[in-house]
Amino acid sequence: MNSDDSLIARLKPQYFWDVDLSRAKHDSVARLIIERVFTLGEVHEMNLVISFFGKEKVVEVLCSLPCIDPKSLNFLNILTTIPFMLVDVALAWIFYEHYSRGVVY
Repeated sequence: MNSDDSLIARLKPQYFWDVDLSRAKHDSVARLIIERVFTLGEVHEMNLVISFFGKEKVVEVLCSLPCIDPKSLNFLNILTTIPFMLVDVALAWIFYEHYSRGVVY
């Protein structure tokens, strides 16, 4: 966990209010940090996470989430060349539902 301490110190503690990161396993911490920062964080924090974990790990985690918010999905689309519809089947349904009704984020 020591290697993650420098990153966590640079992120807002509000993102992890419900978790004792010192007791978590490294793989779950990486997933938790990536998910929370991309859902709640600002662009400079997202860039910190990418530089810390690497682009491949961030993309792997974001693509494996059961659901992803529109902001994170847009960032993922900019970060990679993965089309929206290939990220997750549930996401495809969410976007279909919203865009078929004319809802724009």
